[in-house]
Order: sequence, then structure tokens, then C-alpha cells
Amino acid sequence: MEKLPPLGSLRSTATRLLICFVLPLFLLVGCSWEPRILDKENAQIYLVDIAPNGEEVAARHSFDFVTTRNISTNEEICSWNTSLKTQAPHYTHDGELLLLDRWSEPPSTWFGYSHEFVFFDTETCKRLRKFLVKGLNVTGSIEFSRNGKHILRSSLDCDNGVVQIQQIESDTGKSVREWTYSGSNLCNVPLSSRRVALSGDGTTLAIGLSQHTSEEHEEEVGDNHLGRVILIDLVSGEVVRDWIESDTVGIGTVDISFDAKILVIGFRDGTVKSLHIPSDTFKSIVKHSSSVVELIISPGDELVFSSSTEEAERLVAHRLDTGEQVHEFVFDARIHDFDISRDGETLVVGTGSVIEVVNLNTKP
Repeated sequence: MEKLPPLGSLRSTATRLLICFVLPLFLLVGCSWEPRILDKENAQIYLVDIAPNGEEVAARHSFDFVTTRNISTNEEICSWNTSLKTQAPHYTHDGELLLLDRWSEPPSTWFGYSHEFVFFDTETCKRLRKFLVKGLNVTGSIEFSRNGKHILRSSLDCDNGVVQIQQIESDTGKSVREWTYSGSNLCNVPLSSRRVALSGDGTTLAIGLSQHTSEEHEEEVGDNHLGRVILIDLVSGEVVRDWIESDTVGIGTVDISFDAKILVIGFRDGTVKSLHIPSDTFKSIVKHSSSVVELIISPGDELVFSSSTEEAERLVAHRLDTGEQVHEFVFDARIHDFDISRDGETLVVGTGSVIEVVNLNTKP
């Protein structure tokens, strides 16, 4: 019978393999477990969300970590090292919890669970619970219903041009209703661009899409794109209106007023337009020089704040009734995201690596 090599010889062989093959590979591609140092001073702030009480703000910094801070004192409350898996932080309807939306991993993804929602206590910073969520790969937006029972999540399939909106039970993660539409250039926009908005009273869902007129123009943003707007009654789940904005080159972002009477649309040609839904009256508010990135209707439904791609450091506010410009803010760095407190008195802007806080005159 052939003798087995001694154990010491096997160890020597394994050591030689490690030195000759494995270590050079690691030197070539880098060790995946190399620790990262969080640069909190210079990390870019990509997404911000103000707590319902208006006293705290959550921010996602450069894909590396999420923090919450006291707006008045700028004191850090919580910090989580999140890595590339986390998309955005969202306060729950009452502000008691913070939801971190994260990409899930195998084996969960093998069964269609693309994301996991992780909930943290905003006072203790401790993780309380989580659940897996089915849907498309990239989250577009997350909204909580007024009573906190449901989460409205829009998700995107960038490769196939599909948008899906899910109404999810906030306790279990179960999807109770879904709507699916096609769109183009879905992911060629900043993270903050919101194409799905829920009215504050929880009755109406507004969806704004870009759609190419033919497959040969699918990857272009130009005259061959149209804007499509869809309004859904969340009580019945039925589409109450669906129309094409044919004189535009697609929609970048939308918002809807608290009482669901005013819809504001930001187009890729720079136009911001409002629709008074009960009277079916359209009004042009402002024309930016480039595509509208983000817009928000103020809580009093008096103003619309908007920013654009080329004037990336500039944020303006116009009256919805007259179109008059009443605010202009120019910052030192690109605006990544902004949010307004529920009382309409505080504007928070993520610009560069700084969170800017602006006190607003709510009755200009």
C-alpha cells in the first residue's frame, strides 16, 4: 500500500501554495477585509431626512455611514457604519424609529428578497427589528402612511426599464398591493430624485415617468422622450388619472400637496409645472436652465422648492399661486438632497460634506 505523506510535509506544501499563489493574488487585488476609516469631516452627504418633530435630521454619508443629529445643537445622536449595502435613512411616521433600507444578500436574494428594512430606536440607537422585502433591485423612494401601518416603496429595474410601487405592511413587510409600469433612463438620476410621492393625507399616490418613443432612443434623453403622469387613489387602489405630457422630454421628479389637490412636476427640460387637480388647471412656475433634480412642496402648500443639474449649488422657492420667486439660496458645494420640516420653518440641505440649516419665513 502506498504510504501517505507525513503531516508536516502536507503543511509545508500548503504553506508553499499559500506563499506562491494565494498571497500574490491578494497583493494584486487587495484584501477584502481591510478596515475602512470613516472620514466624518470630509464625507459627502447624499441624503437627508428631517424627523417629524423637526428637531433631528438623519443623513447618509458617502455610502459609509448614517448619522442622526440634533438640528439646533449639531450634536451627533447616533451613528451606524453601513457600507455600500445601505441606500437611505427614513424616519417612521412618528419619528420613534429610523428605517435603514439595505440590499439583502444570498440566500435571501435567491427567493426574490431584494432588500431588508432594518429599524433602529432613535433614542438608544439600538436595532429593534428587521424584515425582508421583495421587489426590484434599486429603491426609488420610501413613504410612510399617516397612521404608520403601511410603507409605500417604489423600486426600479434599471436594465429592463421597469418601475414597481408596493404598499407594504410596516410590521411584517408583506406586500398587500403592487403597481408596475415601464419607464426609461430610470437610474440615470441623482439618488434624491423622487418619481413617486404620497400626499400627506395618505389618499393619493403620484407617479412621474420618462418614456422613450421607440427602443432606438431608449438610452437618450432628448426630444424622443415623453413625460407620463399617473395618479392612484390609495383607498381603492384604482388609477384615477393617467396622461402623457407630450411637449416635454420626460419627468425628473414629482411632489403632491398634503390635501392631494396640487401636483407639481419637474421636467428634464428644466420646467416646473403645477396642476390644480380639482379644476384641471395647469400653471408654469419656473424654467430652469437644465433638468430638474428635486422639488418639494412646502407643508403650507404655498411654495415649491426646486434644484437643477447644472446650477447644482442653487436652490430656489416660488409661490404656487403666482410663480413669484421668494427664496434663493446659493451654497458652496453641490446640493445632494434637501428636506423641509413639517411646520415649514426649517430647511435642511445636504451640500458637499456639510448639513446646512436654514430658518424659513413661512409666510413670504
